[in-house]
Amino acid sequence: MKGLVIPMLLLLILTGCWSKNELNEWGFVNAVAIDKDAGGNFILTTQLYKPGTGDMSSDVQEAGSLTITSKAKSLDEAAQDISIHLGKRAQWSHMSIILISDQNIKEKSVKEIVEYFLRDPESRETSLVALTKGKAQDYLVKAKPFMNNTLGQQFRSMALLTEKKTGKTHTATLLQFAIQLKNESGISLLPVLYKQEDKLEQESISGLAIFKDGYLVSEQFNPGEVQNIFILRNQYHTGVKEINCGSSPSVESIQIQKTKTTIEVVPNHQTVKLKIRVQLVGALGKFFCSPIDSELQEKQAVERVHRHIEEALTATVKDMQRKKLDLLNIGDQVYRKDPVKWRGWKGTWDQRFQTAEVDLKVNIEFSNALGQKLLPKPIIGDKEDG
Repeated sequence: MKGLVIPMLLLLILTGCWSKNELNEWGFVNAVAIDKDAGGNFILTTQLYKPGTGDMSSDVQEAGSLTITSKAKSLDEAAQDISIHLGKRAQWSHMSIILISDQNIKEKSVKEIVEYFLRDPESRETSLVALTKGKAQDYLVKAKPFMNNTLGQQFRSMALLTEKKTGKTHTATLLQFAIQLKNESGISLLPVLYKQEDKLEQESISGLAIFKDGYLVSEQFNPGEVQNIFILRNQYHTGVKEINCGSSPSVESIQIQKTKTTIEVVPNHQTVKLKIRVQLVGALGKFFCSPIDSELQEKQAVERVHRHIEEALTATVKDMQRKKLDLLNIGDQVYRKDPVKWRGWKGTWDQRFQTAEVDLKVNIEFSNALGQKLLPKPIIGDKEDG
């Protein structure tokens, strides 16, 4: 009986919540957009979940979120000032995405923003981070969600599905982006959120924002090159690669189902040799460039696709070298293999990477070619309409 006294006293003492803050004192953040004004003040636009919404039995559906804007010299003060407008304390542990305007970091490092959220004990390290073209605030204030209840949820799902199903962007959580900022090559990547330049002005996520030592670089890569970059980085899931038909406006396509890329870094005097091997599994899509009525013509078409992919990947590596952007993190491999050598090379790595010898080979396994009689041909006619 005496042994039960202390546990019973502890139960009385430890009852209740771990924090003195009640649920109705919190405002749960779903997304945040970060801008700067001409005076250098941070403009923090915060989207919060709106309680009491989402009742499907109601005839009138309310918005699932509300938006608060605060401004201060520091992010810390701007975040604290949310309470002035909301009457609740912002709680960051449910945050879906952080939007950073490209106008903030044209001449400033992105590290200050990342550092703030990493040090905040309530921030969610699995929140995605994205760069916006233009004011980040506009994407939370002027846009409306389509299928999701909030814009934060929509932008998060857009980024994840774009990466997984098209290979035209790369997602990074807050923690992953922070780790990228610390790598030896100095390269880090974010997806880009932008408005399409048409009458609809729909929000889209694709492409890459490239940072070098925390600063946004001006060099850009087209969507096809972005896919090639992630194939080379062994981060490509699935997607469609288009193949030009020479002078014809028509294109052929291959549905890539699986990829595996290995890069062997071999020291070569004052630089390195890159032995890159790419294995792809895919299915041939539409074919309009040439007739395919026999196994020989089918084999020639497959060889043309193989040659095109290999040349495109090689050209992308050469483009990285020309722009002195080690997007393959070769410098990190050199560091892991020989830290002493890397210390001597790091200051001149851009030039060494630019002159590195590249040996790239591609092997493609087709699931619907070479005698399997599964190669798709146009159903109506031999050429693509208009």
